Amino acid sequence: MEEDNNTGSELAESIAASSTAASPPGFQIQTEKTLPYPARPGLAAWSPQHDLLCFVTTNDNVLLYRMNGQRVWGLAQRKDKEGRVETLRWRPDGKMLALGYADGVTRICDVNNGKIVLLVSPDVAAGFGKVSCVGWADNRSVSKARREREGHHGGIPPVLEGIPKGVLDLEINQMLPRLSVLPAGTAPDSLFSSKTTLDAMINTVKGGDGEILDVLLVGDVNGKVLVNIFESFIVGTLQLSTLCPQLGTQCKLIQHTAPPSLSTHALLVTSPNNLYLTTLDLLFTSQFGQYLHQLAFTSTKLQALLKYIKETVAAMNVEWKTMNDLSMRYVSLVEEDLQAAGSSSSGGGVGLEFFELLVTGVGSAALKEWLVDVLTERGQKRWEKTSIGGYESLRRLAHEHLLPTCERVTILLTRLRGLARWKERGSPLGLEPEDFTRCIDTVSGLTIYAHSFITKLNHELDLFRCFSAWLKNVLDELSSVININDAPPEDPQIDTLKVAEYVGEHLLSSSLAPFFTRTQRLPGKKLFEDGEGVFEYFCKNETYAKGGSCTWGDLMEHLVGLCHGVFEKPATAMRRSLRVARPVNIYGNGVMDHVQIRMDDTDNGPVAYLALYSKKDAPDALVLVKCQYAMEGGLSSIVNIDCIKLSISSIYDIDTSSEEGEMDIGDKKPKNITLLDVHFVDNEALILLVQNEDDQTTNLLTTPFSTLTFSNPSSKYPLPNRRESFSSAKDLAGAVSVYTFSLGDQIPFTPMEIIKARTFEWVNGFLPERLVVNGMPERRIGAAIDRDGGRYVVFLLDEDEAVEEEGEEEEEEEEEEDDDGDDDDDENESEENRQGGEMGDGANDDDNGGGGVGNDTIDAESDMDMTS
Repeated sequence: MEEDNNTGSELAESIAASSTAASPPGFQIQTEKTLPYPARPGLAAWSPQHDLLCFVTTNDNVLLYRMNGQRVWGLAQRKDKEGRVETLRWRPDGKMLALGYADGVTRICDVNNGKIVLLVSPDVAAGFGKVSCVGWADNRSVSKARREREGHHGGIPPVLEGIPKGVLDLEINQMLPRLSVLPAGTAPDSLFSSKTTLDAMINTVKGGDGEILDVLLVGDVNGKVLVNIFESFIVGTLQLSTLCPQLGTQCKLIQHTAPPSLSTHALLVTSPNNLYLTTLDLLFTSQFGQYLHQLAFTSTKLQALLKYIKETVAAMNVEWKTMNDLSMRYVSLVEEDLQAAGSSSSGGGVGLEFFELLVTGVGSAALKEWLVDVLTERGQKRWEKTSIGGYESLRRLAHEHLLPTCERVTILLTRLRGLARWKERGSPLGLEPEDFTRCIDTVSGLTIYAHSFITKLNHELDLFRCFSAWLKNVLDELSSVININDAPPEDPQIDTLKVAEYVGEHLLSSSLAPFFTRTQRLPGKKLFEDGEGVFEYFCKNETYAKGGSCTWGDLMEHLVGLCHGVFEKPATAMRRSLRVARPVNIYGNGVMDHVQIRMDDTDNGPVAYLALYSKKDAPDALVLVKCQYAMEGGLSSIVNIDCIKLSISSIYDIDTSSEEGEMDIGDKKPKNITLLDVHFVDNEALILLVQNEDDQTTNLLTTPFSTLTFSNPSSKYPLPNRRESFSSAKDLAGAVSVYTFSLGDQIPFTPMEIIKARTFEWVNGFLPERLVVNGMPERRIGAAIDRDGGRYVVFLLDEDEAVEEEGEEEEEEEEEEDDDGDDDDDENESEENRQGGEMGDGANDDDNGGGGVGNDTIDAESDMDMTS
């Protein structure tokens, strides 16, 4: 850690020395950090709502850091065949992080602890290849603006006047007791052993979010796109070449963006030699309206509750196995000893031996020898502690975890059934009330099954306590030495009938075994036939008697299968409303060095901006493309494409003698320049990283693009009309690309205007090559990553670099005045110095205290184990 701190100090000095005095307002460097392993190119991202920066390192670990460089958590690559992390994307609210892997699985992590809370698995999307893109967008800003606007104008529609708003926002789940955290270590990879994760996924129900919709898109290298809403409601998988044959069969999605309204989604798609821009329209967002939120949000909560039940059942299985294995081991040991002594020839002989000892008080010599030499008092205490602890844990899991969850599931299913019964709303969603009735019936059956389990458990626990007390008394009698002068021992008051019942019915086979032990079902035999009531069956039968077993796992599989079938119907209806628009050929000369896309809403419809750079075609040209879309009936169509060609070398043409605010950052226009990275900061500015090989510097700067003039007639890309539109992938690939058109002489170079700039000199050792930017309001921050990926600096986009020259001159003048003073002034100065020294000591103490906190933080960081 000391080595890292020294490296960070040297890095800070080199960065400070590299900033030239003649530069425009510079970026304020906030933090410097050295990573334990280099970051992989393109796998770093800021949280949209928090000062958190995520990296994927070369050893495929995922590391999350705060802005000050302190590590929050780390996610190590698993030992299984999950492959490398190929892409990452934050959820717009900053609470979840999606990681796309080479095995086709997208894992969604909780930002609080790094635990994986959801798997978008190839089992769901069959045939999904290596993930090439993950996109996540929501309409949070639009929904917030609408609520503020409605609140300003009265909020409640006129039809609902007179109804208290609290009734409209009523959330029943908020009135139920919060679910408890599952015991740690009882279930492998448990999500709900963390209170933070449990509250985020289940317990916390925020009001006022009824209009918020988020869309998760996952693309693979085979041209497939998986569409999710509310991160866990899977709409389905679509093949881009099927919906749009012009893209070709070898296309793949590489970038995704959407405007805040989610009216359409812009997709950048590549083929072997071309780059295309198209849009994906989700018609169901307008067709289903606000009821889509009820369906998707409720199904997301339902899936989380089903996971909670599944983990509860897994925890119960662990407790049962621990308790039952120990009991069966003692039974098998006594059986072996009895068989060796010739006292028992069958499994039932163990029970007979205990019966004989219970009734007559005189057992066989082999049993007594086993009790004294093998079981011993220590073994009896262990047996008692493990079994009673297991019984109580099973009861607690069933009563405090399973049953409350079933109540919540019933409420959610009832709400959806009410929506389905309202035909006017339920029909477009594809919901059927009978499907939800079957799910509710299964949950009710699971509830009565749990009550039956608790009843049997309480009875068996009561019997075991009596058996354990009797066994302890027998051991005491066998181990004690009788003395005729001693007083007779006290009667232990053992209930012999309960001991006999336990020995006869529960010692060799527990009454709880059918709840956990799965047996083979007859071929083709279902757990319950279609239309058969699960609740009614368990009301009439205490146990399952239809051939095979009915364990907790069997009931869970039955319930999950019913719920999957219920939500498959609306998902099918949503898939039918997906449309891919006519694509545009953006680039046709292989792989482009840098391409970025941003989409915003305007009064005339959505607008997509593209930043394009290809060093082999035009090393001095940064091409900006503005694509205007029109929406009609929920379908998007491109109506206008304008291009601007920015001169990168123009940033070196600014004269120091020009107007105020224009400062020179170079003496002459260089010939060897390269654009290392470019990003959209927000809807107004771009940030660039430019390498100048002539003077061996790298320049970080921001430039506006919203104020540029895109409406020149000569800069309009000629769009083909519908009759001239390309009908095949070959025709589209052969068309003149937007980038080629923009390089033509009809579009002159436009000089860049610099907002902020900072220069990094190569001699100082820090060579930034990649940028990560967050331009969200109140979170405008960036990071520059070194060429080797091992170091990075954090800078603020809106704060200017601190200037200390004037302050230093004032301090020198004050020192000169102090030197010319008289003796009185010297005494006053001495007094002031003493006071200043005391204040300085206090400041140093504060600094030392702060340093202590920092050291504790670093120690905590170094001792922090990464989440597996």
